Amino acid sequence: MCKKVTCSTCQKLSWEGCGKHLDTVYTGVPEEQRCRCNPDKVATEKAAGF
Repeated sequence: MCKKVTCSTCQKLSWEGCGKHLDTVYTGVPEEQRCRCNPDKVATEKAAGF
């Protein structure tokens, strides 16, 4: 299960876990409040539709 975490670099919302539960992590979170520091996570989010 994925869970919300705060990025230590930008202090925005990020996630840890398998990447299959991003709908739960990002529910109600505007795009501008999401971390974009890790390209691998961004690619996983795009593949999941976020």
